Amino acid sequence: MPRFVFPQIIPEFLVFRQSLVETIFFASSGYLNWFVTAYIIMYILSPFLNILILRLSRKQFQMLLVIFLMLSLSLTVFHNPSVGTTGDDSVWLIIVYFFGAYVRLFKEDLENISSTVYLRIFFGCMMFLIFSTFGLFYIQSKFGLDAGNNLYKRLLSGFSPVQLIAAFCLFLVFIRAKPFVNRRINKIASTMFAVYLIHDNGLVSEWLWNRVILGSRFQNSWFVLMYAVVAAVIIFVICSLIDIIRQFLLSGVEKRVVEKIASFKVFKEVD
Repeated sequence: MPRFVFPQIIPEFLVFRQSLVETIFFASSGYLNWFVTAYIIMYILSPFLNILILRLSRKQFQMLLVIFLMLSLSLTVFHNPSVGTTGDDSVWLIIVYFFGAYVRLFKEDLENISSTVYLRIFFGCMMFLIFSTFGLFYIQSKFGLDAGNNLYKRLLSGFSPVQLIAAFCLFLVFIRAKPFVNRRINKIASTMFAVYLIHDNGLVSEWLWNRVILGSRFQNSWFVLMYAVVAAVIIFVICSLIDIIRQFLLSGVEKRVVEKIASFKVFKEVD
């Protein structure tokens, strides 16, 4: 091997090894993105969260959800980091987990309200987000407020109570929907998380977007929207095919691993 190759290979290997260690210990500069890291942490904590959830009375659970909403509102309005979540971390996923657990345990409390009402709340939240965004942007521009505060982005943040309520209502609408089964759709749906993992991680994302896609070339062109759609479809198809092949080759191994993990008593579901 030529000598000039080693100065390139060795630094790359050291960077890879460092990033791999950072990934294992959930460092922000590792290969996993925020959602995967936060989801793994939430999953590890879920058995202990379930113990708390199962011991809460209906009244206590409702009060806890109200407290979560108030904290979310406080963080959105006052942007106080002491509240403990940025909307893209395990703390926020745990809060969402509690909302889902309430639906699982006390579904009858929510069945008295029609899906139409939930849809109205959802679209009301969406309209509120749209108009408040433009309104706050106008106020910030008109009165020369500090642009660094990004007031118009507050309600669009990941920890926004408006987004949480909207997502909760939409979830309640879909769990009531008539079951629909289609093998092709289910097969494609089974690859969605893999599509996310494959194209949006530290190993691939920078190379993909900045060297292959390079959408900035068309940012001032009418072609940009068409290019974005075509690029997204191509990425989706390629990543889906990769995962379908993975499923075909490793489905047996994956099934045994999942069954082994599920057999642990500590990972029981919320009944």
